[in-house]
Amino acid sequence: MSSQIGKKLRLYWLILVKFTSMNESKYTFNLVFVITRVLFRRIFNIKKYPNWSLKTEIIWATSRLTLLSSNEYGLPWLKSLSKKFTPKPKMGKKVNIEHATLNGTVFLKITPLKPYKSDSAIIYFHGGGYVLGSPEATLEFSVKLSSCSNLAIYVPDYPKAPEMLYPKAHTSSIDFVRDISGNYDDLLLMGDSAGAALVLSTFKNLKAVEKDKISGTVLISPWIDPLASAGSINYNADNDVGNRTFVTNCYRLYLGQKTENPEHPMTFDKSNIISMPRTFVSVGSAEILFSQVSEFQNNLLKMDTKVHFRTYKNMFHTFWNHPKNIGEAMQLIHDISNWIFKWE
Repeated sequence: MSSQIGKKLRLYWLILVKFTSMNESKYTFNLVFVITRVLFRRIFNIKKYPNWSLKTEIIWATSRLTLLSSNEYGLPWLKSLSKKFTPKPKMGKKVNIEHATLNGTVFLKITPLKPYKSDSAIIYFHGGGYVLGSPEATLEFSVKLSSCSNLAIYVPDYPKAPEMLYPKAHTSSIDFVRDISGNYDDLLLMGDSAGAALVLSTFKNLKAVEKDKISGTVLISPWIDPLASAGSINYNADNDVGNRTFVTNCYRLYLGQKTENPEHPMTFDKSNIISMPRTFVSVGSAEILFSQVSEFQNNLLKMDTKVHFRTYKNMFHTFWNHPKNIGEAMQLIHDISNWIFKWE
């Protein structure tokens, strides 16, 4: 145990050196504190949840500190930090990764060495509250999913706030799907968090002939009630990596001085949900979004959508980005892949 703790401390000290160069002394001190606290508690076999590994708890603690620090330092600070420290996971030799641009949109195309079907692909919209995130930041997840499903995955770097405001991410996503759909007969639309909401809005805006090419959607912890004030947004506030203040700040930064237009919704309830193709919906039970996602999948069922709903015990928002270190993330990837093939 002491050897493992020593390795963790050395690893995070290297990370802290990078952060210290950014003159974030308060954040750096707090980062050291939360890591040390987790390691100290583990000496006495104290865990936040019984099914959490040491790596899971450290990822949760550091992610939570980082996101909630933006409530004090501001989202531009967090966005700058994210750009300066984007993990570079080892990709292995099972996929090819191509950086490209299509009609002004930069994207990553991840292709397995032996694709299962050349006329099928996944378009994946990453999350980040319409403010954060990038295709590179999701590589660990998307590479594993491409390898597991043997399908090509397109990950667009859609416009985000504060550089681009509402509804630019929405209109860009629609255009990207239309551009890619010309090359395929069968597409799956996938997104996590805000990216899942983009999937819903995008599908809503496609023409009937374009919708016919969408054989299914995958919605990972869809953020579809940005101003939620009841339920898990409160009772999971101490269990997730973000809180109500954080998600509201993201929503308002992207929205700017505008109000939501029904043509490009960010909020989805029984009044504007439409029937979808077969849909995989997932959420972690420790997420602040748990209540809204659970209600959302019930509303989908009422629209006669074939829904496969999965809950991951004690998992927090963004857990899926760490399949190398969090077993439940790898389980989610297998669940999505199995769901895809089940309907072939």
